[in-house]
Amino acid sequence: MKNKLLENILREAIETATIKAGETAKDIFNKLQSDIKNKIENTSTDDILSFIKLAWNLEEIKTEELSLEKCISLVKKEFNQKLHSSACILNKKDIDSKYKFEIHICFLDKNNEPMLKGNAKHWIIYTNALDKDLLNQFAGKDMILLK
Repeated sequence: MKNKLLENILREAIETATIKAGETAKDIFNKLQSDIKNKIENTSTDDILSFIKLAWNLEEIKTEELSLEKCISLVKKEFNQKLHSSACILNKKDIDSKYKFEIHICFLDKNNEPMLKGNAKHWIIYTNALDKDLLNQFAGKDMILLK
């Protein structure tokens, strides 16, 4: 009987602690959810977009003219032989923009797959002109591979 009483007291204590812990976890979750919601509501769309770009390791550049030399320079600064096999420069067609060209530069992993999930730097460059060297490299193609 003494054991049964002890067992009941212990069971009630565990049940109470579990309920309290559950309530505490729920309270913490609700508080976090509320805080995040408030932060988002008080943050501008431009700031949120900047955070996303930063997380994706994306840099946007707007320039009047883009040179092949500038593209190579960007790639050389960030290239890591252990992670990257090469880089590519892509001339995106059919853009709806105030710029004539939308150039994407990204790295390729060791399996020659584009690294666009934030695991490597990549750029989108908006420009109205490409220099002669860059135009010659594209020469009717949409992509240039830099090894």
